[in-house]
Amino acid sequence: MADIIAHGVVVVELKALPQLTTNEQAQLIHYLKASGFTVGLLLNFGAADKLEYKRMILTPDRQPHSERQPRQA
Repeated sequence: MADIIAHGVVVVELKALPQLTTNEQAQLIHYLKASGFTVGLLLNFGAADKLEYKRMILTPDRQPHSERQPRQA
């Protein structure tokens, strides 16, 4: 299952990869659907010189919506 459940409402998945791919996004979507939570955060600490993250929201029709924003260190 997920790495962290924050405040009982957010699924947090931690990674250390050169970059996030659709595989990691799909994993988070599956965790959200299986757990019943609607908000997930994918954090990648392995990208060079930046924190890469993606916030995903599972809408009422069970379709994912995401925001991706890399941060410069």
